Amino acid sequence: YNGTERDKLERTKFAVNASGVLSALTPKSDETGIKAKRFATTGVTSPNKDLTLTTGGNNNASTALKVINETTSKDWSFGIMSTFKAGVQVDFTRYAKICPFNPQSPGKSMSEFKVSANAKVYGGLFGNSLDLLSGGIELYAPSDSTKQMTAKAQILVAGITVLSLNESVTQSKTYSKSNARSIDKSFPITVPICCGISFSGKIGVKGDVGLNYNGGVYRTVATLQAGPVIDLKGYVEAGVSIGGVGKLGVGGELTFVHGNVPVSGYVGIWSQTASQIVVGYNYYMGYDLSVLSGRLYAYADVCVPVIDKCHRLGEINFFTWSGFKASGTIADGGSNYVLANL
Repeated sequence: YNGTERDKLERTKFAVNASGVLSALTPKSDETGIKAKRFATTGVTSPNKDLTLTTGGNNNASTALKVINETTSKDWSFGIMSTFKAGVQVDFTRYAKICPFNPQSPGKSMSEFKVSANAKVYGGLFGNSLDLLSGGIELYAPSDSTKQMTAKAQILVAGITVLSLNESVTQSKTYSKSNARSIDKSFPITVPICCGISFSGKIGVKGDVGLNYNGGVYRTVATLQAGPVIDLKGYVEAGVSIGGVGKLGVGGELTFVHGNVPVSGYVGIWSQTASQIVVGYNYYMGYDLSVLSGRLYAYADVCVPVIDKCHRLGEINFFTWSGFKASGTIADGGSNYVLANL
């Protein structure tokens, strides 16, 4: 906040009205209509509910007046390892410890804030395990000016590290990164089709996958938007032909995993004075996914070159399913608290 904004906040009492909206109450001057709003996260709605007025009981700087520690997680998993399996796992954590505040020594507050997101995209092909994406990011902001704020991230695509971040800062800082990478993971396969004819080739998954994030650390706020972005397809490639009068082929199209799982939120202090501390947080987790949708197959034909005609000897399905296709919201909410700074 700039100097004018800080002055207004310091002279304002806050409360929640009947609709659950945090707003100014009995300002100490003729300044009215001030509403606490800081670092609103795009795409996140908060009902601003569950206002709690809490008395601290003592003025020990390290005693928590309020602790927020919540995690939202979801694992989508479909198929079986012996043929095709695909899964996406995401979790999002928000943490805050609110301690007494001394206006004469604002840099010595023991309050702290942390947001983190982790994601994994995994699967299996005919008994072969696939680790397609794993990693996460954590942003930590202690109010104590003698402590470092930190940003940590580790992202692996197909087992290869594409990002490693471990940074400490004393001033506020924002972070933004897109980490999509192209991958192609395949395995040899031989399966009988018919009439003593076997298909030999390879089966695999290819496309783009990554974990994107955007967030920031401040002495009284930590905010984060993140989530995996996935566009992976299954495929089969033929190996050898069966001679001049016959051929092996493959057909179909399979969406292995396509879509995204966005998470976003923040935890922080909107205002703190000698008498009260106003705390707010919100969170959101959504999804838009298509998993294991389509068909992949191989075939064997016998052909008569003179008349340019072929006869289908047989087919084999590697995979066929309408798949999982859905979008929606896993979690969406938030709360405000007005704490007595005692």
